[in-house]
Amino acid sequence: MEIKRLEEEDYPDWEEYIKKHPDASFFHQLGWKKVIEKTFGYKSIYLIAKEDNKIKGILPLFLVKQINGKKLLSLPFSTEGGVIVDSENIAVELIEKAKKIVKEEDLDYLELRQGKDLKSDLSTKDYYYDLKLKLDKNSEIIWKNMDRKNRNAIRKAEKLNITTDKGLKYFEDFYKIFSVNMRDLGTPVDKKNFYENIIDEFKNNIEIVVAKLNNKVIASIFLLKFKNIIKSEWASSYRKCFGYNPNQATYWRAIKDACNGFGIFDFGRSMENEGTFFFKKKWGARPIQLHYKYFINKGKMPDIAKTNSKRKIFAKCWSKMPLFLANRIGPWFREKYP
Repeated sequence: MEIKRLEEEDYPDWEEYIKKHPDASFFHQLGWKKVIEKTFGYKSIYLIAKEDNKIKGILPLFLVKQINGKKLLSLPFSTEGGVIVDSENIAVELIEKAKKIVKEEDLDYLELRQGKDLKSDLSTKDYYYDLKLKLDKNSEIIWKNMDRKNRNAIRKAEKLNITTDKGLKYFEDFYKIFSVNMRDLGTPVDKKNFYENIIDEFKNNIEIVVAKLNNKVIASIFLLKFKNIIKSEWASSYRKCFGYNPNQATYWRAIKDACNGFGIFDFGRSMENEGTFFFKKKWGARPIQLHYKYFINKGKMPDIAKTNSKRKIFAKCWSKMPLFLANRIGPWFREKYP
């Protein structure tokens, strides 16, 4: 078994491997590597395990320099990534190679955002769940299986003349709403060209669904398509419009459309028992544990929980910041803390 860094000649084999592997995600695509490099300039270190000239496992990594240190991460600006392999012993070899890089580069730690758990000696923080809804070609089955209050919320939106539409033409509306919502939540917003680069790289696999009130966009979802999964990675609405239930309207439009061609609607990541977790469960989505793995080279284990006291104080202060200032300095913060 040979563990080596990905070279350009290996690109077709990498793409073919993730195309066939059941644990591969949207973020394992080499297009994501291009987006991160182009947008943020992080150094990529993509590892492959080869045997008999065939790929048997992969580990995409980025070296990220933060304000308070440096880490090796799989993968930045994503909810999942990490190792995917043909067998557990291959995963061990890839992780050992990643540990060696952490030591050689004098980094603080290695972080793997695993969609599927793996046996290793790495420390684990299992704070997050990915919520997935199994789709049916007949959307009425989804309608009948969802929470009754959710159905009532959708009906209310329709009675209040909320309409829906979709298309990349709504990108500017998406980013405007998203930046406002992130400020209100006390979270720095990603830079605009990050999303523009995603669209440029994956144009045929991106969809934006919106809800409108009096022809003005008040809610939106940025969707990623990969194999039989369509994933809601970023979604927002104006808080002043919550009473019109625009979130329920946009998600129902997105789910109905996804029933024609996809097997899974992925609502994305949430912590157990937070508001978004319960919102997603109302649609009939099933929580699937995400496993974030760590090798600490120096310093202490990072605290990734939204509930930690420092994060709460930061969020409270950020939410009171003028929008123009939050949008100006937010992307700088996000680049340092992907």
